[in-house]
Amino acid sequence: MEKKLPNVYVNNSAENVNGNNKSVYYSFLDNKKKNVNKKYNSIDIRNKINEIFNRSEYNYKAKVNIIYSNGEEKEEIIVSKNYDYLLNIKGERILIDNIIDIN
Repeated sequence: MEKKLPNVYVNNSAENVNGNNKSVYYSFLDNKKKNVNKKYNSIDIRNKINEIFNRSEYNYKAKVNIIYSNGEEKEEIIVSKNYDYLLNIKGERILIDNIIDIN
């Protein structure tokens, strides 16, 4: 009474089964570490932005140098901030997630 399984249930590549769980588990940890580092960088950028807006010489605009994640560096005049973005004097939104450094 031996029944053969249909071809759908047959494992085609039984060669790579030994390290499968280990590679999946460790890749999960690697992705988690990358996100944590990005989160800390984001917190540092947000602290720098808060320091800029809390300076005594800030009236309604601040002139800053922004380094973006694509490597571009621009001098901007920032008027206000939101949780997700900064607003420059031209009315353009600058996403905080795209900023690497601000001075």
